[in-house]
Amino acid sequence: MRDLDCEDEPAIHQQIIEQIESRFHNRVEIHFAVQEIEAWMIAHPDGFCAVYPNAPPQLLFDIKKLVPLTDSPETFIDCDPKPAEHLERLTAKNGLKYRKTIEGPQALRLVEPDMVAIRCPHFQDFRDSLRQKIAYPS
Repeated sequence: MRDLDCEDEPAIHQQIIEQIESRFHNRVEIHFAVQEIEAWMIAHPDGFCAVYPNAPPQLLFDIKKLVPLTDSPETFIDCDPKPAEHLERLTAKNGLKYRKTIEGPQALRLVEPDMVAIRCPHFQDFRDSLRQKIAYPS
């Protein structure tokens, strides 16, 4: 798993396959977080905001306004700025701080995977692939 960061997905996929195919033939699946894992956090704003128990209600409102509910944060948010930059800006606007290495892992524990899967097709594919590999019941 890696953030795509607005790079060319087919080219990156091919580079990875070329590096690992001879050693791990047919035992590796490649998935990208499109564009960044933060898109998944934006898909479930309530989970993201739970990292900030004393956040003003405006933070949740601001994040919900980023992407219409009918759209996917993976594709709706452009590369400039990237999803993480939106979260950094909105938390700062609300007197808080978002850091990918501190609040990011905390938020990933709090966002609801079912909510993310509904809004993020790449996440859904990733989750389905993992479930298939471990024979997770449907």
